[in-house]
Amino acid sequence: MMRRPWACFGVLAFLLGCSKSDAPSGNAGAQAPGAAVPPAAPAPAPAPPANCGHAACGESYFIDTALQDGCTAAAKCQVAIKLVATGGFHINDQYPYRFKAADDPTVEFLGTDPAGKNVFSKPAGDWAQGDAKSGVMTVHLTPTTKGSSTISGVFKLSVCSAEKCLIEQPELHVALHAS
Repeated sequence: MMRRPWACFGVLAFLLGCSKSDAPSGNAGAQAPGAAVPPAAPAPAPAPPANCGHAACGESYFIDTALQDGCTAAAKCQVAIKLVATGGFHINDQYPYRFKAADDPTVEFLGTDPAGKNVFSKPAGDWAQGDAKSGVMTVHLTPTTKGSSTISGVFKLSVCSAEKCLIEQPELHVALHAS
């Protein structure tokens, strides 16, 4: 997180050092002494393993999802999204955890967050921290039809170590079967 101010400074210095004229300077490709050099682009974050054995995995966490047993059409049902910090990381208790489900005609979401019925969050009371390394977001819904479907959405989370905090936004997919 501390790299951003330096990256912004580098980009600003680069932009200020650029000529505003479109005319060639006669010294194409040469750099004036003392001119700012733009910082190298950061390497992209490594992709999570294709099959990590969990709903989602990151460098310092994994997520498991579980559907309440006995989910039936036209009855309230719950999906638990469990976040587990790994290694030297722990749950960031100050972060406003949030899951935003994609619209799905096979379910009615029952969220109470002001952002919408398909939004579940810590401020709305849907997040519960279990211990220093885990917490659960509970998604409340009612299946509108019998059968199988998939609930998808983005889970905004944060885990911290002694050195840094990471903010991640993995997309989750939860299989739902309503009898």
